[in-house]
Amino acid sequence: MEQKTIEDYKREILHKFNVIENKKIAGYESELTSVSVRDACIYLCDKRIDKVDIEILNRFFNCHNNTQPNYREIINSLDKDKFKPIWQFLKGDTESPSKFRIELVAWLVDFNPRPYAKYLKKTLDDNEISEENDLELKETKKLDFDKKEDIVNSVNDLNIEFQKEETNNKIEVAVKSKVGFKITITLILTAMLFLVYSIAKSTHFISKDVEVIRKISTNELPDYLRTNQMLWKGTSNSGTMEYFTTSGKHPVTGKNLTLISKEEREEIIKEKEIIFKTKESKNDIELAEKTILNPSFKNRTNSKEMAIFVFGEDIQLNREVISQLQSSKFSNYNTTTNLVLPNEMNKIIKENLLSGNMIVLGNTLYRHTDYICVGNTNSTFRASTVNSQITICDLKLNITVYDSKGNRQKSLSKSNTYIGQGFTKQEAQKNAIKRIK
Repeated sequence: MEQKTIEDYKREILHKFNVIENKKIAGYESELTSVSVRDACIYLCDKRIDKVDIEILNRFFNCHNNTQPNYREIINSLDKDKFKPIWQFLKGDTESPSKFRIELVAWLVDFNPRPYAKYLKKTLDDNEISEENDLELKETKKLDFDKKEDIVNSVNDLNIEFQKEETNNKIEVAVKSKVGFKITITLILTAMLFLVYSIAKSTHFISKDVEVIRKISTNELPDYLRTNQMLWKGTSNSGTMEYFTTSGKHPVTGKNLTLISKEEREEIIKEKEIIFKTKESKNDIELAEKTILNPSFKNRTNSKEMAIFVFGEDIQLNREVISQLQSSKFSNYNTTTNLVLPNEMNKIIKENLLSGNMIVLGNTLYRHTDYICVGNTNSTFRASTVNSQITICDLKLNITVYDSKGNRQKSLSKSNTYIGQGFTKQEAQKNAIKRIK
């Protein structure tokens, strides 16, 4: 049997993805994009964590110095472009990806044996078993030894290459660390202040009334109250009612928290149970119960989630408008364009979203996102009256934002026409998009 090479390794990985997995990642069909590959990594990072997989993830995400990396947090912080070479390789657009990227793809499609060194070792073991059963090869043991030595050398060469690339990554991190020197000093000062606070509190120089208490989000309230009888409330500076698990003082206003009554407790539970009951048709309700939401996008208590939908005749324009919204107007939110699974999006869901009927997304929407942005856009072009060589683009954009209960958020919604100009239509439209803030 011939010695396996890196090309055999890549070919068998792609065969696993295209034929065995039927071009699926993480168990569901999805268009291969940088975002979908990133979502798949988030979904799998706490499910495939064998020792060899941890080494693969550490090398790809440059987290060797972190003994217990929070892969989910690390992946979320990365730019989506880091995952572009991955889907290009899966589509066959890249013939020579780096070794680290090949290993990540092997992990994504659950190819075994992985990594490449283990793949080569299995090849060696299979060859030895085959040769023991073949009497005609007994006189060629020296050649077999040479072959084994070649494979071991291949593994050593691969490890050397990994070490070189890892060294390059460390050099890059060292350069970046100079830029972050001031940030490091700030973190050290913050830690010292926290230490002083802890010592002061333990010696009663600071009142225990200001001890940090846990706030319950409105989405958590019903489930929390079903298993806990006690809950305290207080009003924020903006006038919003907030709920806490223990008594004490409001962490911002400093006012005493109030224990909610039995009637208030029952009213909160009841309100949540009927929030999704509407006068919609039976078909709409059945559709709402269907599982159409992306399981990898979840609502977190420490951040605000925003799902963005933009509809229009020009699909490319829709994508560029969404990208601008993510980087400008909604830059403080954890955003996604894949709240609805790609194979579940259809005309009925689109029409309901545009009409403001959020029940079409089901009664577990609050578990996935805090807000839903629904927009529609189109652009028209005209010649400049000042200079005939200049083209002007009028980009009309209407966005409406709803919370997870379906309530319209007036402060976040907007309707406007953005104007851009350039020597071509593409340039004019691009400049119009940049004006979206």
